[in-house]
Amino acid sequence: MTKEEKAVRYRIEPLDVTDTERALACREIDIACQQEVQPDYVAGSPESFLRHLRDNSGNWVPHYVVAVTDDEQRKVLGWGMLSYCVPHPQDPMYVTISVAKDVRGQGIGSALEAAVRSCCPADWSAQQYFMESYMPADVDVTTHPITRWAQKAGWKLTEIDQTLRLAWPPALADVDAVMLAVPDGYELRTYENGVPLELQESLGVLRGQMDAEAPSGEIEFSAEPWSSEYYVEFVSDIVGCGATLLETVAVHEGRVVGFTGVEVPADSRRVMRVRGTGVLRSHRGKRLGLAVKAQLARELLLRGVKNPAIETETAVNNPWMLAINNALGFTPVCQLVEYVRGR
Repeated sequence: MTKEEKAVRYRIEPLDVTDTERALACREIDIACQQEVQPDYVAGSPESFLRHLRDNSGNWVPHYVVAVTDDEQRKVLGWGMLSYCVPHPQDPMYVTISVAKDVRGQGIGSALEAAVRSCCPADWSAQQYFMESYMPADVDVTTHPITRWAQKAGWKLTEIDQTLRLAWPPALADVDAVMLAVPDGYELRTYENGVPLELQESLGVLRGQMDAEAPSGEIEFSAEPWSSEYYVEFVSDIVGCGATLLETVAVHEGRVVGFTGVEVPADSRRVMRVRGTGVLRSHRGKRLGLAVKAQLARELLLRGVKNPAIETETAVNNPWMLAINNALGFTPVCQLVEYVRGR
């Protein structure tokens, strides 16, 4: 077959999220892309995907575009999204691109990338876009085809994270072995689906700090605290997708000074995901990061959670968090590569 015979004629257009068949075709492409890197990946339910796709009431406003064949069949070949954070308009805008494997190399990804960036409102204050891509653990990300494609489109490789996995369940004795005595004046508490109102302000300060300080290369997030409204919407989005959020916090003089969170899908075939870990600068050096993570792992064990693993992402240049995750038994499974570009 010649290159001309293999070429696919396509068009880029807005994705009608009320078109269930087309939306679910986008989901199938996403699943296939993820399983190229993690063959055991299990996606959320179709209903959860559609809910998330159609809900524009949260903190992030999405815009979707789709690539379809330029014929009567209008088969979905790929899709893309631009989303930006309304409560924090100065934060970088998030771009995702997914293209079916059998039609790559024909400019579809580049066309989708340009189309999603064009969705940005002219008066929006953010000055950066960021994009992520999962890659196998053993590849050189600097020469990977996705990196070459991104650089050609004006993106810069700015950060590499390890995706780490803790097989579940570990032995309770192994978790207890890394448990530390909590320093005097500190208390560890675990909450389900949101901390109480009196702790939301201090947790919001810490989560905002984590957004700004977590290694992210040249991606510039603000340290603006999460408001109670922002935090409640964050929790609501997790619960609405059929999961439970468990958070363990370290409390000192009535304020949260350390935290970690894990999202536990209701579908026990799916892996759990860490939803942030951080310790306030003035309280570091007391091993509170390890304390909250070990305490939450112990809580999950005592609850009898059956999901197969917990996953987290940690920057390769963050030796402190890598050491904490290593102590708990996390091991690398793949890489998450981050790219940035200006408007």
